Amino acid sequence: LPASLPDAGPGPAAWGGVALRRRAHSVVAPDQGKLLTEEELARKTSERLAVTHAANALTGQSALASSGDSAEHNGSTLRQNGQANPHDEAGAWQQQQQHHHHEHHDEPDQQQQRAKEPVAGADSSSLSGGQDSSSSSNNNNNNNNNNNNNNNIDAQGTGRKQSLSAFPEAEDEAARRKRLEQLRADGAAAVAAKLGAQQPAGQDEAHGRLRGAPPTDDGKAAAHAAKEAEEKEQAEMQLARQEMQLTRQEMRLRNVEEDLVEFVDVRRGTNNKDWRSVSRGNVLPLISRPLGMTHWSIANQGKTPWFYTLGNNMIRGIRCTHQPSPWIGDYGFFEIMPNTNPMLGAYRGVSYSASDAVLEPSYMKLQINSQCSNSECTTVELAATKRSAIMRIKYMPGTGARELRFYNTSELNGQVDATGSVTLVGSSKSASVFTRPESMNHHFVITLKFESGSPSLASLQVDRRRSMVSWVEEAPEGSTVVLHIGTSFISSNQAILNLDREVSGLSLEQIHKDGRQEWNKLLSRVSVEGDSHQSHDEVVELKTMLYTSLYRSLLFPRQLGELNEAGKEIHYSPYAEKGGVFEGPSSTDSGFWDVYRTVYPMLHLIYPDLVGRALEGWVNALREDPDGMLVQWSSPGRVGSMVGSMGEVTLAEGIVNGVLRGKSAEDAFAYIKRSALTEAKNGRSYMGDYLKYGYVPEAKKRADTVALTLNYCLSDWAGAQAAKVMGDMETAEILEERSKNWQKIFDDKKQFFRAKETNGRFKPVFDEFAWMGPYTEGGPWQYRFYVPHQPALLRAAYEVAGEAPSGRSQMCEKLLAMMKAPSTAHLRWKIHETVEMQKHSWGQYAHNNQPVHHVLYMMAHAGCPLEGQKWLTHALRSQYGPDGFAGDEDNGEMTSWYILSGIGLYALAPSSGNYQLGAPPLFGSVTVHRPRGFGGDLVIRRGDSLPASKDPLNAFVPARHVEWNGRKIDLTSGAQVISFRELLAGGELVWSA
Repeated sequence: LPASLPDAGPGPAAWGGVALRRRAHSVVAPDQGKLLTEEELARKTSERLAVTHAANALTGQSALASSGDSAEHNGSTLRQNGQANPHDEAGAWQQQQQHHHHEHHDEPDQQQQRAKEPVAGADSSSLSGGQDSSSSSNNNNNNNNNNNNNNNIDAQGTGRKQSLSAFPEAEDEAARRKRLEQLRADGAAAVAAKLGAQQPAGQDEAHGRLRGAPPTDDGKAAAHAAKEAEEKEQAEMQLARQEMQLTRQEMRLRNVEEDLVEFVDVRRGTNNKDWRSVSRGNVLPLISRPLGMTHWSIANQGKTPWFYTLGNNMIRGIRCTHQPSPWIGDYGFFEIMPNTNPMLGAYRGVSYSASDAVLEPSYMKLQINSQCSNSECTTVELAATKRSAIMRIKYMPGTGARELRFYNTSELNGQVDATGSVTLVGSSKSASVFTRPESMNHHFVITLKFESGSPSLASLQVDRRRSMVSWVEEAPEGSTVVLHIGTSFISSNQAILNLDREVSGLSLEQIHKDGRQEWNKLLSRVSVEGDSHQSHDEVVELKTMLYTSLYRSLLFPRQLGELNEAGKEIHYSPYAEKGGVFEGPSSTDSGFWDVYRTVYPMLHLIYPDLVGRALEGWVNALREDPDGMLVQWSSPGRVGSMVGSMGEVTLAEGIVNGVLRGKSAEDAFAYIKRSALTEAKNGRSYMGDYLKYGYVPEAKKRADTVALTLNYCLSDWAGAQAAKVMGDMETAEILEERSKNWQKIFDDKKQFFRAKETNGRFKPVFDEFAWMGPYTEGGPWQYRFYVPHQPALLRAAYEVAGEAPSGRSQMCEKLLAMMKAPSTAHLRWKIHETVEMQKHSWGQYAHNNQPVHHVLYMMAHAGCPLEGQKWLTHALRSQYGPDGFAGDEDNGEMTSWYILSGIGLYALAPSSGNYQLGAPPLFGSVTVHRPRGFGGDLVIRRGDSLPASKDPLNAFVPARHVEWNGRKIDLTSGAQVISFRELLAGGELVWSA
């Protein structure tokens, strides 16, 4: 990780209130980092104190400290010249990382060794290896541009400092193109001059020698010719490197200029009615910022977890939501709904135009069709930040009663001031499935102002009992209401602070623009180009799927961190026994059983600057847990869902990849040991039996025994890799040996993993198509190859039966049989996963659910790598599309599989430190851009001889080799990997037939 930045100085001690920072006759705005004029200061002071006093009056709290009691601030709030922004979340986290780093001291020889190794987060100039001076210069220029832009990004993600373009905003299209053309021309001219000086073209026929060579004997002439040829080749290679660098600049330029938000389909995967439906994603059209705390969505089905369904034109409100999955449910949610017919109520017969709705990652605009007059209807707009939002409601023309209703609030207090502005303070303890922590409350503060059509003060009322604001519309053109909404899990005062920092002084249009910029900045980390084999429509759909997948993968885990008045990150902990406010980031709303497979490997590879903060949030979670254990499914606290201890794998991966260091790595590893070696409370289920027998045995009223044993073996292996990094070789040896325990439940006669009893015998009744019981959300086929950490040993276990008649390995034969087996599932009751396998996937390969997501990569280990490429491409082409996904898109897991597999890389065993080469990339060219200090650009492309395949089962050209930074790698002989550190450093990966 990059070196931590020094603290910029202390701020006010109190985190709960809103204080002003005074310096001479100006004030530093905590959200913008710029000096305010006296006029701006007076305006902002008035606005802030008005909201504060109104909120305090409603909640019974004392007035907040005046600006004169505030701490002095030095004004240096931008991350410039090596100083951290105290209001910058990343800056606050980096300060914490610095503290942890200082607590862990390396010996001198370790420091020297670390200095030599390319590690996650090292400066790209040190990661990229040897380059010629011109290429290094180009890279440095690009990195400086990116670094300058990073410095201009607002800590809250609103991006309102300067343009996020990779080039200066003042430089227009023509100037940029001219600059690139000049660079290209200068490079070509320099090489041509060098070639001309070295070799006058042509052969001197009269003398039988190269012109320019000295008239000596044939041996010297040949040596001279060879030297010239070598110099020519070197010059051409230099030109080629310059061309590549310029091409990367052009790709970056095009990608920044292209509005990638346009390729995000927020509604893809939302066509699900209820728990009985066949899943096409089971997701919501979530409106937020990347890894935002507060999400927003349309609600059209009431309190059910399936509260939004694509195609349902009814609307019950705009919901503030924290739902990670309908199977987990929502918490702390409330809804806002305009109403123009008090006699009917807001819920009755209210429809909106679903086809005309504008839904973007951080913005929505709807038209309420049942509230229309003179061809004009009520419209609702919302633009979101990480914890706040602006909503604008333009009521239909006409006079009469108007309402703004709030649903599912635990309390709502409000008052109207003399100017006709309304301040509302409320909270929500609503929960739809699992019970939220009793001490946790979702606070919100809303200021409501009339942009036009202000009613009389006499008619403007706040009805606390019915949770609504009402007035009589007197202007025939209709009124327009603007709501500034701040939310917090800490307090109402913190909600005011979040609102002030993220929204104050900005219009809805500005917030909308800032949100698009923030999303575009992260989406543009991956730039893609089609090739001559791909049509325009094909490339558009592939880009839509890719950028929709990136959007989905950047919504979770939810970040609960909020910045206090001093600019320090704090959070309300759902993990502590009695709640409470703690320092640092906090992560929630994620299930490790799902996401360990793909989400974190994707973040490590593409977003190395974001994954560290998410992992720090999980380390804080286990620190705050009374038993020191990591919650395996949190929403927001402990949820009893799914099995295993796969969070161990994710933390081990963070240690192995060098993201978790110092005290954080020590605490994470201490948890891994505690979970893997002891019967800890809220740790591994049936751990005593696992330690006794080496597997989880069958018992009365006990399920998931095979799945648990296989999960524990993988977790043991991951823990062993972390132990090696931490220098605990004793633990590494214990866990490495125990990770082979899967052999104890592998039936080499049936060649399936089977449930075993305490007497060491397999359960007598076995049905290869029977789902559930010992297998979590699957059956024997779905768990048949669940040893991603030791595929060579698994292949050897299959070879007990001897070589297959086809000449292939037994494991390869069984993998291919899985592809063509009948899609049969035997169970007492129908679950949606079985139906999805039969309708969306093929054979016994149920891509609709997580247990098989590694299977196609096992083909390379089984000796049939080219078959694996074909089936991987088929999965990419058939399991994702305009209709959504093959099954539940669980918190980014399904989409992260698509992202990784679509660029040809996959972490088969997270925490191995390697990524396996899969199938050729979907696009002709892919470039992964990392920010300065987090790695180099990774270019992945298909060679001209390798066309894209839309129908791989009928016509497929596999890649037989790749070139990685000039090194040729054979893909026909078995599985091939590239280390994470190499990939992070950057380079070029070319796939060829």
